[in-house]
Amino acid sequence: MNRLLIILLCTLLISNVYAQTDSAQVYPVEKTLIIEDSESIWPYSFLNEKGEPEGYCIDLIRLLMNELHIPYEIRLKNHQEVLQDLKEGRADLILGLADVYEKKFGHYGRTTITLLTQSVATPKNKKVTIKNFGDLKNQQVMVKDSSLCHHLMVDYGWGDRAIVTHDMTKAIQEVNDKKEGQIVWNTLTLKWLINHYHLDNLELTPVNMPYGETKFLASDQRLLDLIDKTYAELNATGQLLPLEQKWLYPDRKEPGRPIWEWYLAGLALLVLAFVLYLFLRIRNNKRQASAEHQTLSSQISQITQNGKIRFWIYLVQKDQYVWYDKTGAPSVAFSANDFMKRYNKDDAAQLTDAIDRLVTRHKDNRGHEVQEETLELRAKDTEYGDMELHDFIVNLTILQRNRKRRPTVIVAVKRDITKEHRLKRINAERSLRYLSVFYNDESGNILFNNEGVLQNANPKASELLECDIDEMVKNRVHINDLFHTSFTNLEEADGHRGSMTTGSHTVDFQMKAIYNDKKELIGLFVFCV
Repeated sequence: MNRLLIILLCTLLISNVYAQTDSAQVYPVEKTLIIEDSESIWPYSFLNEKGEPEGYCIDLIRLLMNELHIPYEIRLKNHQEVLQDLKEGRADLILGLADVYEKKFGHYGRTTITLLTQSVATPKNKKVTIKNFGDLKNQQVMVKDSSLCHHLMVDYGWGDRAIVTHDMTKAIQEVNDKKEGQIVWNTLTLKWLINHYHLDNLELTPVNMPYGETKFLASDQRLLDLIDKTYAELNATGQLLPLEQKWLYPDRKEPGRPIWEWYLAGLALLVLAFVLYLFLRIRNNKRQASAEHQTLSSQISQITQNGKIRFWIYLVQKDQYVWYDKTGAPSVAFSANDFMKRYNKDDAAQLTDAIDRLVTRHKDNRGHEVQEETLELRAKDTEYGDMELHDFIVNLTILQRNRKRRPTVIVAVKRDITKEHRLKRINAERSLRYLSVFYNDESGNILFNNEGVLQNANPKASELLECDIDEMVKNRVHINDLFHTSFTNLEEADGHRGSMTTGSHTVDFQMKAIYNDKKELIGLFVFCV
């Protein structure tokens, strides 16, 4: 009898465990789920002309909630109101930046919903002066309030350079109409606004800076886990591709092409992504490998599409480097030792140290985790058949992290600056030759600008003219006053010879006009003996 009771008790306990396991996969529906997002982050979430929620994130929310059979209501507001609603319980689920700025409002899901690269919008007739994050230090630039760029500029002490705006539609149209100003924001958001409002006077330039990641935030961890699981399943089966095609990459679709061809292309991409992921992460099981690799492929695709750059990646766990070709496809993989052979000993050590700082999550003097490193290295561009040594700027950035926020993939963007260095050397040589001629001890050399105002003179000229050249430069002495001439048109002075008495001796001089490539007068040179 006792044995029978024990068997019955064990059966009941096992049944209860299985029942709890199954029920854990279903979110208890006690009320309508309130989901909030920003009202003006095009094309991710915004209010259309009818005042209805629209965008990539809105369609994604609808797809997830319908798949989970959860009743929901979507509300779009100012982003600060959205965060406050989650904190005070008026919202159950929101979307926000995955960084320290919004962590205090709720728990993050594991899945990155969107990867936000940054670009600068400038008038087409203006020179682009912002190409790297560090360029923002000395630039006046418009930014969206509470955006990633706004937060970073404040953190780095550049907040006074940020022109904060709440209405980006008005700001970008003013820059287009006045042909003045510059805006840094999400690449796809700026591109959407330019196309939607037909702002033909603007152009976009990618900015090399940390990327923003959008994730779900909620107070209920069970809800986040269920959404992560459902998102991975939808992504693995290709059901998210139509949403990405519709909102994020509408230009990829050719008019009139049958829809089944796009599904077939998407299926082929998924198969290719699965094979590449299996190679990189062979220790994981097949289902996890497929989901993780598609996230990496999506991030790499966005970088190549938005930035049009060449790069390689470093896989931390495998200690392996993978080079990508000009089309953004993986070309060849190297071990760490083989990859470093292309650099000299010092450059290899410099690159290794920079990668180690990113992997170990080194902090800067402000206490922020280092997100990127910039190096100048010399190497052979062997991937493209060029065996000559080139000078490169290499920007290292963390591309992917694991669940513990430890870096797993680092991307390196490479730009050839050989021509720039050559020009610097040529200019330096020219400057040296100029100095050796100008500051000789045999003749006095005096330089005037195109208005005839004294700019500079060597010590020999000061000796011959018996005057203080620095004081004369400060007083903006004119050539007519110094040499007792009366030129009204300075071009008449070209080739003029003369002599003048200064103190106890006579000084002979000759004037020579200086022209630029457009044959415009830019100055006068006077030789004295």
